[in-house]
Amino acid sequence: MDRSDSSVLWLGTSVRGLFRSTDAGSTWQSRNSGLTAISISGVSIDPRDSDVVYAGAKYKTIDGGSSWIELCTTGPRLCSWASTGLLGAPLHMIIDPAYPDTLYLPIREAVIKSHDGGINWSLVGAGLPKLRAPWLVGSPVQSGVLYASAGSLFKSTDGGLNFSPADVILFASHYHLRHCRRLARPESRLCRVLRRSPDEHERRSKLGPGGPGVDRGMGTS
Repeated sequence: MDRSDSSVLWLGTSVRGLFRSTDAGSTWQSRNSGLTAISISGVSIDPRDSDVVYAGAKYKTIDGGSSWIELCTTGPRLCSWASTGLLGAPLHMIIDPAYPDTLYLPIREAVIKSHDGGINWSLVGAGLPKLRAPWLVGSPVQSGVLYASAGSLFKSTDGGLNFSPADVILFASHYHLRHCRRLARPESRLCRVLRRSPDEHERRSKLGPGGPGVDRGMGTS
């Protein structure tokens, strides 16, 4: 969702690329000009300029999706983060809410950070277990606050330099973090953590103290 206009929505799909709605989802328009991949798993919008959008970490638009620039290829022109020794195209990018040139990417078994809009990158993420590329979300209102799922839930308050276990009790392993949303009060946050289900989501563990308990057949949106 565009933070400056709640009627503007973006939707990445696994088979048809990227779509944009300007009427709160009543109609959708394809925004695939310049995209060479049809599977888009994450969309990140610059909080300072909503015409600047990243599709995954591989594409960038500066005109609201009318055209796209490929940021990373597997050919001779390597990704800008190749100097870190980590290759490949991460599935999603995090943009700092106060400093949009500050970007974060979960890649391989690490997190990398750029202060200059993706030109230069450095390794961060001390304290995260080296299990897999963590799924990362950033606070929509607090600069430098990040949450990561990597076998459990972790939090950083120093721009990703260091992570520590979040102050919340979780009742199972293998959590998958997808959203951190602002609630009615500015100091409130809602982070959604999902557990991998072994039985087609017939049962799942509750998310924390006071959570919904064990549910049957309930999905999320």
